[in-house]
Amino acid sequence: MLLKKLSTLFVLISFSYISLGNDSSIIKRNDSLTLAQAYINLSLTSTYFDSLSTARLSKILAFEEAELKTITDTGFISSMLYLYNYTKSLLFANQLKLQHKNNAGITRAILLKWKKDMDTVTAYFNNAKLNAYFSNSEYDSALKSFNVFIGFEPELVQSFKRSINQQKQLFTKYFNEDIYADFKRLFYEGLKTGKFKFDSLSYFSNLYNLPLDTGILMNKPDMKYRPVISPTNFRIDTTYRLDIKLDLMVRYMQLKAVALNKKNTRVIKDRVILYNSYENFKEDLLRFSPDGLPDNFFSQEINDTTTKQLFLLLQKKYPYKYDDLYNPKHLKMASLLKDNRAKYYFPNLAPFPSAYKFIPNFSPQRRSLLEIDIYLSSILNNSGYKGHLHYYYVQTGYAMTTSLERINKDGSIVTSGERWKVGGTGNSSFSFYQVFKSIFFETESSFRIFAFIVSPTRVAMQSGSTSIGTMQDLLENSYNSLPADLQTVMLPNKTLSILVYQFVQSDIGEVPMLEIKNALPVDTHLKKSNLFEIVTNR
Repeated sequence: MLLKKLSTLFVLISFSYISLGNDSSIIKRNDSLTLAQAYINLSLTSTYFDSLSTARLSKILAFEEAELKTITDTGFISSMLYLYNYTKSLLFANQLKLQHKNNAGITRAILLKWKKDMDTVTAYFNNAKLNAYFSNSEYDSALKSFNVFIGFEPELVQSFKRSINQQKQLFTKYFNEDIYADFKRLFYEGLKTGKFKFDSLSYFSNLYNLPLDTGILMNKPDMKYRPVISPTNFRIDTTYRLDIKLDLMVRYMQLKAVALNKKNTRVIKDRVILYNSYENFKEDLLRFSPDGLPDNFFSQEINDTTTKQLFLLLQKKYPYKYDDLYNPKHLKMASLLKDNRAKYYFPNLAPFPSAYKFIPNFSPQRRSLLEIDIYLSSILNNSGYKGHLHYYYVQTGYAMTTSLERINKDGSIVTSGERWKVGGTGNSSFSFYQVFKSIFFETESSFRIFAFIVSPTRVAMQSGSTSIGTMQDLLENSYNSLPADLQTVMLPNKTLSILVYQFVQSDIGEVPMLEIKNALPVDTHLKKSNLFEIVTNR
């Protein structure tokens, strides 16, 4: 659909050139057509980048860069600033992807250049000021016909924004890996000397604009958990995200510095904040999985034993009774600190599924949520879902989903390496753009997500059909294991709600749609996935 639509628009642009006749001077002076053609070609290039050869990409980008340079009328640029800047962002984004594609080795110098170029892409995108543009009442009357003509629509802008963020996420991984060795070196130096060089840590993190939170040293509340920017916001964050492994290292070093009370820390005045920071650190460390690291740093240096030793050092320097956290004078502060830590919840009205099943009085012999999770996750892990489970809070109980997987038409598991091609793993699930791109050229394909909700009553569901984008957003905002504070929750009387989301893609370029009319029943999905034990042996 998208390819057909943009191809049609390209034909319209070509026809507009022809209709001007043979006067090449008129064609050359028509900045509107030049900009429109550049936008369409670069938008198509961005969409189908991976299917184009390096030679073809180089030719397209060189041509369009030269074309954009011919637009020099400042009055025209000012009047079409939204499209001019957006098109420049497309150009530089494609050039950056081509650099990344052609690069054989990665060095710090190359990474710094990529970051500089990504900053340029982001600056042009943000300077298009599309939030103000799309909310402008004059947009509907003055420019609507032109934008329809060239296919400039919010949906395509969102798709491009997702592709930029996808590239930023890839670079973020490189950036964090590049400074990991420097952080470890400073960590060991601090352990040896008893003095941690936080200025040096900031220097390395600032190379890649990775914000470093030193609030523990300043005895400030933990504020790193901030609301997620709405996906409809046409703006890209200019910062990158410090990886959890580096964040944990920095927080450990701060707590250790506070406990040792060397010259580079102030005297702690509010111990409620200090011990909430420690508890938050310990909770995040429990959720952290170092499986993907190339070394055993965390198993040796930041583990359960060293964390307990750190706690004893803090208690020695700043004695504190944990019961004090719940004294009336501290309740308000503790509540505020807790509220700053956003939790991932499964929607109160569950997205409408293809099929569903409710099992009342589920597994009465297992009373805690941890016992239930061990039972369910062991069955799922044995059926190939290990590393593909996502966890959420619910009002009472918990929810767990599987990653998006490719399945056969009869609901059976795809045995080839294609099964998890689109689903991601753990908390690193693909963005909607990446999912869409990876399945864009598929035909007659089926995909599935299981959801298991353990709660006192059956789950309530929405009435409208569920999009694959809604489910992918849900997968991206989840935990990779049952949160620690849920593990001891007792739930003697519980209902297991099983929801199946089956999406079907009928042809190339089609967005997968939720299968409802010919949906397979839950039991069929469970049997075909070797999960029927969940409902038969409980």
